[in-house]
Amino acid sequence: MKEGSLSRFLLLTLALAAMGLAAAGVWFFRFQQQYAEEQVAAQLTVVAQLKMDEILRWRAERLADAGVIMDTPLLAAAVDRWLQEPNDQNERPIRETLDAVRRNYGYSDVLIADPSGRVLLSGAAGGAGGGLHPEAARAVFRALRERRSVFEDLHLDPKGLKPHVGVAAPILRREGETPEPLAVVLLQSEADRFLYPLVQSWPVPSRTAEILLVRRDGDEVLFLNELRHRKDTALKFRVPLARLDLPAVQAVLGREGIFRGRDYRGAQVIASIRAIPDMPWFMVAKMDEAEAFEAWRLRSLLILAAILALAAASAVAVGMAWQNRRKEHYKALFQIEQERRQAEERYRVTLLSVGDAVIVTDAAGRVELLNPVAERLTGWRQEEARGMPLPEVFRILNEKTREPVESPVERVMREGLVVGLGNHTVLVARDGTERPIADSGAPIHDEAGAITGVVLVFRDQTEERAAARALKESEEWFRTLADTTATAIYLWQDDRFVYVNRATEKISGFSSEELFQKHFWEIVHPDDREMVRDRGLRRQRGEDVPARYEFRIVRKDGAVRWMDFTGGRIDWRGRPAALGTAIDITEHKEMEQALRESEHMFRTLAETTSTAIFIYQGEHNVYVNEATTRISGYSREEMTTMRFWDLIHPEDRETVRDRGLRRQLGEDVPARYEFRIVRRDGAVRWLDFTAGTIEWQGKLAGLGTAFDITERKQAEAERARLAAAIEQAGEAVVVTDLEGTIRYVNPAFEQVTGYSRREALGRNPRFLKSGRHDEVFYRNLWDTIGRGEIWRGRFVNRRKDGTLYTEEASISPVRDEKGAIVNYLAVKRDITEQLRLAEEKEKLEEQYLQAQKMESVGRLAGGVAHDFNNMLQAILGRAEMAMNRLGSTHPVRSELEEIYKAAQRSADLTRQLLAFARKQTVRPVVLDLNEKISGTIGILTRLLGEDIEIVWAPQENLWNVKVDPAQIDQVLANLAVNARDAISGPGKITIETANAVVDEAYCRTHAEAALGEYVLLTVSDTGEGMAPEVLEHIFEPFFTTKEVGKGTGLGLATVYGIVKQNGGFVNVYSEPGRGSTFKIYLPRFRAEAEPQALLESVRRPLRRGNETILVVEDEEAVLNLARTILEGLGYTVMAERTPAEALRRVEGYQGDVHLLLTDVVMPGMNGRQLAEKLRSLRPGLKCLFMSGYTSNVIAHSGVLEPGVVFIQKPFALADLADKVRQALEG
Repeated sequence: MKEGSLSRFLLLTLALAAMGLAAAGVWFFRFQQQYAEEQVAAQLTVVAQLKMDEILRWRAERLADAGVIMDTPLLAAAVDRWLQEPNDQNERPIRETLDAVRRNYGYSDVLIADPSGRVLLSGAAGGAGGGLHPEAARAVFRALRERRSVFEDLHLDPKGLKPHVGVAAPILRREGETPEPLAVVLLQSEADRFLYPLVQSWPVPSRTAEILLVRRDGDEVLFLNELRHRKDTALKFRVPLARLDLPAVQAVLGREGIFRGRDYRGAQVIASIRAIPDMPWFMVAKMDEAEAFEAWRLRSLLILAAILALAAASAVAVGMAWQNRRKEHYKALFQIEQERRQAEERYRVTLLSVGDAVIVTDAAGRVELLNPVAERLTGWRQEEARGMPLPEVFRILNEKTREPVESPVERVMREGLVVGLGNHTVLVARDGTERPIADSGAPIHDEAGAITGVVLVFRDQTEERAAARALKESEEWFRTLADTTATAIYLWQDDRFVYVNRATEKISGFSSEELFQKHFWEIVHPDDREMVRDRGLRRQRGEDVPARYEFRIVRKDGAVRWMDFTGGRIDWRGRPAALGTAIDITEHKEMEQALRESEHMFRTLAETTSTAIFIYQGEHNVYVNEATTRISGYSREEMTTMRFWDLIHPEDRETVRDRGLRRQLGEDVPARYEFRIVRRDGAVRWLDFTAGTIEWQGKLAGLGTAFDITERKQAEAERARLAAAIEQAGEAVVVTDLEGTIRYVNPAFEQVTGYSRREALGRNPRFLKSGRHDEVFYRNLWDTIGRGEIWRGRFVNRRKDGTLYTEEASISPVRDEKGAIVNYLAVKRDITEQLRLAEEKEKLEEQYLQAQKMESVGRLAGGVAHDFNNMLQAILGRAEMAMNRLGSTHPVRSELEEIYKAAQRSADLTRQLLAFARKQTVRPVVLDLNEKISGTIGILTRLLGEDIEIVWAPQENLWNVKVDPAQIDQVLANLAVNARDAISGPGKITIETANAVVDEAYCRTHAEAALGEYVLLTVSDTGEGMAPEVLEHIFEPFFTTKEVGKGTGLGLATVYGIVKQNGGFVNVYSEPGRGSTFKIYLPRFRAEAEPQALLESVRRPLRRGNETILVVEDEEAVLNLARTILEGLGYTVMAERTPAEALRRVEGYQGDVHLLLTDVVMPGMNGRQLAEKLRSLRPGLKCLFMSGYTSNVIAHSGVLEPGVVFIQKPFALADLADKVRQALEG
């Protein structure tokens, strides 16, 4: 071949080789660049998905916490009770619950707000606060409207210092079919404690990577979290939407996936953009491109160096071939010299152009040549190293053992072959720097084949190792991330799965082995299968298909689940494959469907409801429904051109305008009120208005609902007039529901019962029961009103202070417009005082009639006795004359003596009748009753016999009386004999004297009594006692309960006559089985000059007090008298009829009880036993006993200990006042 042809051939070969190398290099470079970009994109996508899952999981936990609180019935009941009765006792358990939730779940605060957004209670602060932040207020209104827990968007705290986020959940009263909202609980968290740490961490160390959370705010993008490269930016830093090169702007404009642009610093970044489901937030996971592609740039430099080295080597080879051919042409002349020069040139070109370090030695191992790379790595320059032994310049060690490595020159000289260094070899430079290297050595042969030297080629592996280590760590991290994330990650190549993570197995229900046997589209729902299959295959071919879409899968168990899928294309083991990530959005899809249905329903409801619904923004209406046009009379077009206050009545306009504007500013204004509008036709209508705030086209707006209440307002005015009449009525008015629960009482009810309206509402009227009516009584009442009839009757009920009262009642059913009974209305009148007056009148009339009867009987007895004495006088005279004429032995004399004796006995009876009639002749004298009775005791003892014990108890300083002494003897004898006859077997008769004062109060209940001072003679026995029906007749002549022949029936009639003849009166106290007590009141005798002293004694000042006294008396008339007297003296009185009621009253009474005033003899338990039980409850309780028996009789019967404080019935007002003070001060 000619030299010219050869040159052209070599140049063509060189050009083709260069073009092939360039094409292969470009292809390999682009392939590696695409692989690096896909790796970075996959990393950012996985990180973004991981962080989004963490945010959604965090949000779900917060909503779950709120849901648990919302569904807690005990908290709802406690809040309901507190709202109705706002006191510390009801507030404390709620505050403790809120504080426990705050501390245990890490919330900064837990609040309770009312439906208007006003804070009622704080778990951190304890008390009530002011209004809420507008974001929180919006969450409150949404929670109330939707009856579920809702998320509260990020916002700054009231001081504008810390970002807060929270959840609002309604607290519902679930008594009826439709739950009624009571309040809203807000769980508030500081974003920098929980949310920000989630997004601020990056899974692997990075200098520039960060997560951004943003949302749209009008025409700007608001950054929600703190930025890595700029401080104090959360909820403060904004950028305009015009900055389209920013990933944050692209996010809020709806773009998703990978985006390359600039960040807020102006740095070039690559970012993964995701919209966070169910939230107005967007996530941007970004990294500076300088960092993201740093490893790729290092690899690209190595690739370029390798390509250049290959190109240079090719050029050298072609040049060498060309030179060889030329040498052959000139070899005859310059063969030896040319070969030497060519060899030197070859070495020089190779050493200077190759990217690896090269050292050339002679056969003895001395350095001949170092290229520039070798100079840099060893630290020796060519001039310094020439001729030095190789180990001094090329010092190598084993990286692990630190032992010197055999010189490659020695191995090459020994083996004559190309040799390479083992792994883990490091080069120690002249300055001590160590670098890992890859090395090879090759022999240099002369023409004869002898080894004349060695060439060493080595390269620095520091960057290669760092890249390999980073790649390995990245692979391990991505594998760990893929196996722990909740997002399904899988690869398919051709039509088969080649990798699935654990989340894929969990979501699909198939194991990885089962999935590897399936086509990637086999688990897809049949309706979506063809679309997924087509896109999956086309994606592997590099065609342009959507990166994100949704489809359904069919789990192994047959369940259908919705997936949110994001796909990409990668290389898997040298071949194209597809990468897919998917999250389960089934619940989200169900919520979307429910939301669409809800929106449709609410839109239909808004247009068909009779309630006016309108939205206003700024000053003008922006939406009105059909009902608004009907109520106002204006069309929609007219309404949307009007200011929202234009149709308001002039008197209400300023209030509505002010509140509407302030509400849009987030201020705390009333959420519900009433106002008037002026219709287009001029008619004035009343509206019941409820307001809130919503977002309308990205800005805050006011939402109003209203309904026409004009007719209701008119009815309310009518009801107000009726209510005023009921409120001012003198009769008690009570309204109950069908179960008897009180819904209304008027002031008259409060005055009669002593219970306030607040105490009565919500209770059943049974709390007024006295126990005087049986179940039949109440059943008859309920049967009557249940049939729709009116019940009329009387109740005996109990006031709050325990006293009983009687009322006349009329209970009527109240019917609605359909005729159904909806309430019961009771109108009641207290007739207690009326009955008491009637009872007193009846009693006085009975006493008056009895006195008249006794007076009539007395007159009759006196007349009969007078005529009978005349006849007896004739009988006695004739009999005595006959006996004087006959001798003592005459047989008729004994008959005459019997006639005489009978006449004498009849004369005695006549004298008794005269005594009863107060017509016997008497000789009254002033005497000391104690002296008179003391002289008669002996005669009475002989008269009564040994079985009867007489107890004589005179009072010292007894007042004088003016009476016939014989009459005293008659009284004592008759009473003593009557007492003896009432005693079966051994017994006791007690005779007592005392000074007594009768006051006006006593006279009002005893018709025979008169005001003044008396000497009281009391005769008591332990006999059988008398029943009430016997007591009514004991003073009537010839009335007796004894057997025939054992009594005349004139004994007590004689006593009655003597006492009345001397200006006194008699009182008897007796019960069957308890004995009897006769009290004889004889007027005190004073000299004529002492009338004023008498009046002063009767009307002496009464001793008063303010203590609390418990009165127990089974006789209601005495109980009421005692209560009236003591309350008039200033005491607080609790009155009970039985010991059992008294014990219950004291057990439930919180105040002090200072004195017990009790009857001694009562059914079920006597006074002493009651006192002992009460003293066990109230150790300091003082006691005052009272009885119709005398104190001596009571003491001797063993009921009371001698010496206790005692007052005998009947008692005067002053006596009771003195005894009470004596008991309290003793």
